[in-house]
Amino acid sequence: MSRQLTIKEREFVHNLLDKDNQKTYANQTRSYMKAYDTDNYGVAATEASRNLDKPKIREYLEELYEKNNVSIQDRVQILSTIAHGHGKGETTTYRVREGKEELETRIETSPSFTDRIKAVDVLTKVKGDYDKVRVMADVAKSEYARLCRDILKDVRLDVKRGKR
Repeated sequence: MSRQLTIKEREFVHNLLDKDNQKTYANQTRSYMKAYDTDNYGVAATEASRNLDKPKIREYLEELYEKNNVSIQDRVQILSTIAHGHGKGETTTYRVREGKEELETRIETSPSFTDRIKAVDVLTKVKGDYDKVRVMADVAKSEYARLCRDILKDVRLDVKRGKR
């Protein structure tokens, strides 16, 4: 199936699965930005989502997951960890040069609000919960509703503390 992918589509998938690249690993928007050489985050987010809706790309992803023994349960666990705000977000390195000495500071963040919402979105797709009638009927009982409330509570606290 992978023969039908363009070079950029294949690069997009490999960026998405590249554990050695913290910026693109499991981040469809940044994977798209790197593969298609764009700086437009909004366009990249939309197009990355469209890419992942293409059957040939989904099949290629599944092929790679199977080849590397990554089960659907493993993927759901990773997404769940991100959605709950645990795990690593981005690492930013600041370098300051003072005379002949260079100081380096690394700041590791937890997953961003956008990453958390995207993880909830992907989990919802995986579970097939985008059937609007079912979502409306089950939203009060759903773990997703609790998760969204937790995320909103965190955002409100961040806003109060001046972090957003």
